[in-house]
Amino acid sequence: MMDKRTYLQAFIIHLQINQIPFKEKSDHIYLSQSNHRFFLEMLVYENGTFETLITDLGSGSFAKREQGEWVDANDLKARLQSYQDILNKAR
Repeated sequence: MMDKRTYLQAFIIHLQINQIPFKEKSDHIYLSQSNHRFFLEMLVYENGTFETLITDLGSGSFAKREQGEWVDANDLKARLQSYQDILNKAR
């Protein structure tokens, strides 16, 4: 079984291929995306946890807030896609 760092590296490759900007820190990555209505922030830690905030820019309140554990790179890709779907529906 691969370790979490290897899965995180696979997710980083996915981000690079899809030209999704992110910042890599010593133990986590940070990415953000926005549109006219929502601001998405996602922190993914190599210890297997994540935090996601989607802020409604109109009201300033959280449209979605999620914390938990991720399984592998495919899990991270699916989570990111579901968050991006929220942004895309608001376009």
